[in-house]
Amino acid sequence: MSVPDLLSAARAAYAQHRLVAPAGDNAMEYYEAVLAREPTNQVAKDALRETFPFGVPDVEKAISQNNFAEANREIAVLSKADPTNYTLTLLRSKLDAQQKLQARQQQEAQQKAQRAAQLAAAQQAAATKVAAEKEAAAKLVAQQQAATAARPAAAPKREAAPPPPKPAGITRGAQVVKAASADYPIEAARNQTSGYAVVEFTVTATGAVTGAHVISSSPRRVFDQAAMHAVEHSEFKPALKDGEPVSTVLQRRVDFKFGG
Repeated sequence: MSVPDLLSAARAAYAQHRLVAPAGDNAMEYYEAVLAREPTNQVAKDALRETFPFGVPDVEKAISQNNFAEANREIAVLSKADPTNYTLTLLRSKLDAQQKLQARQQQEAQQKAQRAAQLAAAQQAAATKVAAEKEAAAKLVAQQQAATAARPAAAPKREAAPPPPKPAGITRGAQVVKAASADYPIEAARNQTSGYAVVEFTVTATGAVTGAHVISSSPRRVFDQAAMHAVEHSEFKPALKDGEPVSTVLQRRVDFKFGG
């Protein structure tokens, strides 16, 4: 094509927004072909400078669509027009980032598919194992049933006479063997204070006293420790149920009368 033909084709391509694509039939390549023949052609130079920024979105579109070969070609076309333009650096960075993103996504998809395949294989193996175990169990049951059927029937066993019932033992509550006396608190004696404390406690199956605690008292807390001390040092026989010792919970009121 002659220079006038190239310029005409470039203008037509520009009007149809074929700025950097398709390859070999776009405005910038036509203008670059003009400069290859006439390096001083000002019309082509001006047109390339003006067209450059409008071609950038086409490159970005190719990058976003993961059409990397086309994006590289279009960047090369722009680079011929203005090799030092900083926009080229930005476009190459975007292209590199998108290529890395696609590679990472492909790797993740591959790993996901691999994991899914491994899971499916494991599930299939487990199902096969369960089926084999069921089949083996069924065979074992059948063999046992066959062996039982072939064995002569044993004479019926005489049932042993039930043991005679045990005589019923007595049932009673815990009994006090020795009630320890309560020490009069010094402070209460000094103040000539009278009162009481109700202690709840457990007499175990061995007769031991455990868990002593005051559930009510008057005056509050004055006689608590003395009352619990008296209960804990008392002796008891455990409660009986059908003749067997059992633990039981008791309550004991300990009175404190000054001068009484």
